[in-house]
Amino acid sequence: MRNRAVFLFFLIALTVSPANPIVIQKGETIDTFSRKYLSDPRKWRDVLRANKLTEKDFKPGVRIEIPRDVLRRGDAMVVNMQRRAEYSRSHSEDWLSAVTGLMLYAQDRVKTDTQGALQLAFRNQAQVTVRPGTELILNIEGSDGLFLKEGRIRSVLKEKAAFSVTTPAAIASVRGTDFETEVSKSGSTTVSCFAGSVDVTAQGRTVNLPAGHTLNVEPGKPPAAPQKLPPPPARKIQ
Repeated sequence: MRNRAVFLFFLIALTVSPANPIVIQKGETIDTFSRKYLSDPRKWRDVLRANKLTEKDFKPGVRIEIPRDVLRRGDAMVVNMQRRAEYSRSHSEDWLSAVTGLMLYAQDRVKTDTQGALQLAFRNQAQVTVRPGTELILNIEGSDGLFLKEGRIRSVLKEKAAFSVTTPAAIASVRGTDFETEVSKSGSTTVSCFAGSVDVTAQGRTVNLPAGHTLNVEPGKPPAAPQKLPPPPARKIQ
């Protein structure tokens, strides 16, 4: 039910999301720009006109706002924000403030500060909660998943939905489950499974992590044996 609600929010937000800012990168052409970001690449002239730009103005460093009616559906979208979070387009060094309704595409980066958090909805209805102090990169186009550079995320998927989280030490692959992935500054990875199961692969070895268990993967080593998750703290009766 929760995944369905997020997916509906994804669709609704398409009609109310703000224009998405794009900074033109070195080597980018009008053709590559249009195919990546526009629902109809033939409308690139309309986008330039809306930004009061001409074809000669299409140069690296120029910022273009894409109106929502011609914006191509992204690989993921920001559906909830808590305090500060930033994003950077692929091959860009510029970090901008993220907003609810922001479309994200292959190889875009997202990071939260020590107080920030956000929620991402992917095309396959995967729901990812990004915790404070986290940095991640969306997978290559056509692949549902992400690279977790540092920090902690929780991923919830509907039944049979495929998703992967790659870290500096391992790859966690799932199909319909609820799991959390955390990467320390040293690159150590901890995967905890709350529902379903997760296949964790590192150094050529794959370990199936069942619900109610957690495991650790150190860089350059295979996954450790799964351990039972500690029981949640008991709630005090008022």
